[in-house]
Amino acid sequence: MMLWYKPQNLELRSWEPGLDEEGWEVVDDFFVPALPLENLKTMKKEELVQAAASAYTEGFWSKATGETLFYDSEVEDQHILESLYNRVQEKDWKTTERYKGICPAGQAPIRARKEIKGVKAVYFHTKEQLIKLGKDLESHIIAVKLKHWRLQERLQVAENAQEIEQITWNEKD
Repeated sequence: MMLWYKPQNLELRSWEPGLDEEGWEVVDDFFVPALPLENLKTMKKEELVQAAASAYTEGFWSKATGETLFYDSEVEDQHILESLYNRVQEKDWKTTERYKGICPAGQAPIRARKEIKGVKAVYFHTKEQLIKLGKDLESHIIAVKLKHWRLQERLQVAENAQEIEQITWNEKD
């Protein structure tokens, strides 16, 4: 910890790098006026939007097959799972072979992995497994939305730069 003064009022203060309690950014051995609160909130809001967008597509875990597997959730993956979720509602799903030569009637091939960074493998999913997988994807998306909304609520009521700085996507829920 070091002692320095704020130039506008020559007040002696101790400081650590970061923001002080009045929203001044501490850089090396001097204070730099921070941006107006609304600018800081706008920047933080954009940061949270980007983090949420990333979280939607980072993948999710499911036990739909009975085994814990990690599934991709890029936009294309979401569309495919949504389409399969809807197709399993068709009356002939269990009796019609939709992926000839790939998997039996009533099943659909989906790639997943046992570890986040692991090798992807094809798993055949039944109607019940696809419904569970669709619900797990929905739960993943809702969890991301809820986290984003909660952080936005905190941002709206933040009263100073330090409170804004403390709002981060990676914090524990």
